[in-house]
Amino acid sequence: MSWNVRGLQNFFNHQQHMNIDIYCICETWASSEITLLGDWDKFTIVTSPAVKEKCMGHACGGIAIIARRGLEIKVINSSDSWLFVSVSAGLSFFVLACVYIRPSRNMAASLDILQQTLDEINETTVYPPIILTGDFNAHVGNLDDISEDLIIGTNLTEFRTSIDTKVDTRGHKLYSFLQNNSMHFTNGRTISDSPGKITHIGKGCSTIDYVITNVQAFEQIVNLEVLQYENDSDHFPLLLQTYLSNTFKRDISSDNYDEPGRVIYTWQQDKKEDFKLHMRNSHRICVDFSAMSTTDLSHNLQEVMKSTANLIGLTREIKSKRYKKKTQPWYDTDCKIVKNNLKLLFKQFKNNNFQSNAKKQSLDAKKSYKALRAVRRFKNKSTPNNNPIDINIWENFYAEHTVPKDQDQYTFFGTFDPSLDMKFTMEELNVAIKCSKPNKSPGPDCIKNEYYKSLSQNWKLYILCMFNKVLETEMIPDDWFTSTVTLLHKKGCKLDPANYRGIALINHCSKLFTSMLNRRLEIWAESNKVIPETQAVWIQTIEQRAGLITRRSRVRTQRTPGIFHQLK
Repeated sequence: MSWNVRGLQNFFNHQQHMNIDIYCICETWASSEITLLGDWDKFTIVTSPAVKEKCMGHACGGIAIIARRGLEIKVINSSDSWLFVSVSAGLSFFVLACVYIRPSRNMAASLDILQQTLDEINETTVYPPIILTGDFNAHVGNLDDISEDLIIGTNLTEFRTSIDTKVDTRGHKLYSFLQNNSMHFTNGRTISDSPGKITHIGKGCSTIDYVITNVQAFEQIVNLEVLQYENDSDHFPLLLQTYLSNTFKRDISSDNYDEPGRVIYTWQQDKKEDFKLHMRNSHRICVDFSAMSTTDLSHNLQEVMKSTANLIGLTREIKSKRYKKKTQPWYDTDCKIVKNNLKLLFKQFKNNNFQSNAKKQSLDAKKSYKALRAVRRFKNKSTPNNNPIDINIWENFYAEHTVPKDQDQYTFFGTFDPSLDMKFTMEELNVAIKCSKPNKSPGPDCIKNEYYKSLSQNWKLYILCMFNKVLETEMIPDDWFTSTVTLLHKKGCKLDPANYRGIALINHCSKLFTSMLNRRLEIWAESNKVIPETQAVWIQTIEQRAGLITRRSRVRTQRTPGIFHQLK
């Protein structure tokens, strides 16, 4: 893809074309080295820095070629007007140049220097396929027809047409230069660009961005398309498709547009009976409880629930595309309205063949959106979503603050208590399932409470037997030890782990087990008068709730001193 971006930030603001192998961008305005981060870690970059000619304003020019890793890129020649590289992809080889000839530069002098560069390349490599692409700031109209003999077996047309029919002095000089080097324009002679589309919207609408190739590169050209969509630059990107050797293996291992999305398990009340029926008829319930561990029993339960959900359509895939730009905190409703208005006016502008009547409205809308975006960015400076603390620091922090478990060296006999140690009953399980709340976030297993509420009787018996085995063997399933923890910053330094509050999500199955244990402990504590009256708030019985309400009413009607103690 070739694009005059008019500022490097404009390029990174439009990342919907992350599946492209090579980007040739000019007018980056970057006078220093460019570092690729985040989504661009699978690309390499070579640059020709911009030149700051005046003390005020940004630097002028700036060229960069960004290529996917797996393509061998070597710099051949570099200046402030172009950047030549050799590209090797398997058995394919060609020379690629990103060119930016400024309007203020003398065209004849620039082409003379460019001629010397081409001569050196042709002498060194013996006339390789050459592709020149970029902003030449020259109007060539419909010039440059090709002999029919040269295009036989290619995807190019003999005659070239363009919407912009203007031809200026710079265009004549550029056309003469190409004739002397047996090179031709690709614009206006491909399936997607015939007639040649407008590439620049400035004081007028014109075609000044080109893809130029020599005869040796004709067979490699598949298609050329001008991507006319609204963007922050006044130029449109040019997308060139070429043939590459089938020995070239494109590295897409980390491209999120090819990665499988994350599957989440949803719930639909109208599919409750289908879920119960498929669960009832599942053969996975036939297991040997005496031979299987509690961990294996838990995994079997999770797998059959998930497979049933997949079967009846209770899953949804969330595509994880890193190149998709995330909504920033400053991007509020006002920005959305202005942005949508800008897109609508640009569409009308494009449908009117970029005529001046619609142009003013489109440019005014773009200015309004840029101004509003700048204000919102200033008022709401976004913070990174990723936690700034390394995972190793978190592990050390919790290891230091976790009290080690005491090793019990005693052996007790006759500790059986019928109210605590007897096997769980189906009634207890049904009460725990009934008390579990719907629409709650699941733990690492992604199974919602609604799944347990819709279980058939045979699978409830399965869970009951598993819980009783946990109670008897004191062996807890491994997945009950895991949780999904979200760390929320409270206040203070963001690099201090103590300034975060953790929210942990555990599997609902383990919640059912602890709920049943808790209910037994409440009954046992109440019957044995273990908890004093002063702590009656911890026992959820009607009498104690009534006592708490009575105490609160007394406090409200009289002056009562109180002491508050925070436990940390």
